[in-house]
Amino acid sequence: MGVNIDDSGNVYIDFSHERLVDTSTTANPSQWRPGSFVLLSLLRRKPDADITADGSPVMHAIKGHPKYKIDKWELGRLSRRATHIAKKLGNNLVADAIVIAPSGSPVNLYIARRIKRHLFSSVAIYDCLEKRTIGEIVSMLKGAPMSPTNRRVAGHLLAVLEGGKPHLPIQMKRMDKRFSHLIKPVKLKAGHVMPPPGSAILLIDDLYSSGSTVEACVSELMQACSPKSITVLTLFSPLRTKR
Repeated sequence: MGVNIDDSGNVYIDFSHERLVDTSTTANPSQWRPGSFVLLSLLRRKPDADITADGSPVMHAIKGHPKYKIDKWELGRLSRRATHIAKKLGNNLVADAIVIAPSGSPVNLYIARRIKRHLFSSVAIYDCLEKRTIGEIVSMLKGAPMSPTNRRVAGHLLAVLEGGKPHLPIQMKRMDKRFSHLIKPVKLKAGHVMPPPGSAILLIDDLYSSGSTVEACVSELMQACSPKSITVLTLFSPLRTKR
């Protein structure tokens, strides 16, 4: 079961192929090891010559991007398939706490609630992370000690950031990769309850793209609550041809 996109940007599920997104139960879920954590993805994104953006058109449609649209019927079909694939994880997925990665849409919370309902009914969901604003990143860069090389790179980054609106959250997908090591895009929400120390944390995000946001979330959680383990679960996989 794949995805079609018509000339108006409408997204449809199509059982006759697996283009753009492979939603089959034979190919999913997929498992990756992009860093110090295990990444599990429910739906596998596939490279396509007609799609040049790193983001998934389906994900854009779900988040309300003006270029793409998906109706409730199609969204329901996609959601049921993702839930069916998630159930395949069964006893292989362990969690004492579910944490939502910060997002500008309610998609992550929706995914977390479905995972909780079908796999971990007694596990709490924690919304304890948020993205830093552009203004916060600018202040951190100006005050941070750096090597001469990083200071030069930071100067270019500041020129980019200071042209934006300081109150808006940082968008790592729009950042040049040469800047990513200088940016800490995620912080703990002040006053919010954290998972207990030693928890097996399941971190929920909609899409794994550059990995900057997920890696920042993992870093913050490791420092804040010393978890026993962190597993990342995304709706859509990295856009890669090999594991």
